[in-house]
Amino acid sequence: MFCLYQDSRNRIWAGSSGSGLFYFDEASREFKGLNEEISADYIRKSTYISSILEDAGGALWVTTLYGLYSLDFHNENKYDVTAQQNLWFGTGDYGLEVRPYGQALFRHMDKGDGLASNAIRGLLQDANGNMWISTNAGMSKYDPASQSFRNYTKEDGFPSNEFNANACLMASDGSAVEAH
Repeated sequence: MFCLYQDSRNRIWAGSSGSGLFYFDEASREFKGLNEEISADYIRKSTYISSILEDAGGALWVTTLYGLYSLDFHNENKYDVTAQQNLWFGTGDYGLEVRPYGQALFRHMDKGDGLASNAIRGLLQDANGNMWISTNAGMSKYDPASQSFRNYTKEDGFPSNEFNANACLMASDGSAVEAH
């Protein structure tokens, strides 16, 4: 498994590196492939899942090597929108995709906009709303208020400029932890 995610309904999702998307079925106590229940064209079994995220409305977003998928489960449960938040997605080679809250269209940001690299390894949001983006060429801090990037590299004290994929977390004290 490449990534794990627990949604607001406490369902555990697992993304694999080649076998698609799975969820943990409480009744059988085993993981089941989502592609076994929906159209094979929707999320192909050979898909490499890079991240899983739920938005404030309860839709599950899945990034793959082949694109971005949204799974909407509103027909099963009603969700209350309790937070206004943007959706941020990092890509392997094409920078960031951001969907502002309440909008249907994504905004693309890449190295030309000031990002350290288009190869995104991880995303974290701090308590001030800034986005911390780890890449293969350093760390970028995006300030939504000024809509600007500030980049940090080995010269700023990091052991290297290369960060590991999905190896980041926001600690309880508000500090970002990123693995090299």
